[in-house]
Amino acid sequence: MFFVEPLMLGLLAFCLLPPLIHLINRMRYKTVDWAAMMFILRASKSSTRMARLRELLLLFFRMLAIAMMVSALARPILGGISFFSFSGKPENTIILLDRSASMSALDSNSKSRLRRGISAIAAALEKRGQTSSLTIIDSSTLSAFSAKTPRELGISEFAKTTDCSSDMPSMFKKAHSYIVENRLANSEIWIVSDLQNCNWTPKSPLWDELDAKFAKIGHSARFKLLSMRPNNAVKNLGIRPLSFEREISSS
Repeated sequence: MFFVEPLMLGLLAFCLLPPLIHLINRMRYKTVDWAAMMFILRASKSSTRMARLRELLLLFFRMLAIAMMVSALARPILGGISFFSFSGKPENTIILLDRSASMSALDSNSKSRLRRGISAIAAALEKRGQTSSLTIIDSSTLSAFSAKTPRELGISEFAKTTDCSSDMPSMFKKAHSYIVENRLANSEIWIVSDLQNCNWTPKSPLWDELDAKFAKIGHSARFKLLSMRPNNAVKNLGIRPLSFEREISSS
């Protein structure tokens, strides 16, 4: 178990308030023996035991209520489940942008796959009413950048493709590190990619490591994939150089 806000656990000291108040109230009264006391004690012996039991139960539930409120503020996560993080709007939306060369392919309207993907995500976030912060991780820099509004993505540098391939496992690793470092208990990860094998490297051992890491944070991260792969794509082809040979010109 770990807590998103562990400093809030210091408030557990307030659980001692109910018994302290009870003891202080008891000190206000003094017991004075008088002649008929013994007969009254015999008659009310059973009711006194029930009164003490009710008193102890009341103290217990008061302390439990305080402990529950403090735990809610500390936001505990146990076994990959955040007990006090509900499945509403996320605290942070992380967008992984595949800016590889294949994402520059144009459609009939001369719009690249990357720009179409960004426009679709911006429209979806605006329709939902995006109130959480936006974080962009692109394949070119593998760094996390913040955006104020979804529409800002379409006019930013991230809407331009590069000549480099994408390292998708490293992008997911960066997203995981960002969630853990910023203690985000409720995040969404949106992926924009055309699913090229050379970018995703499905046989990479890093995927098993990422699977274990994301399993630990559980509901702290939810994934949404926007596939920009064309519908008529039958094979996922790529070119990879196997050997190089240097020639020296005599001229």
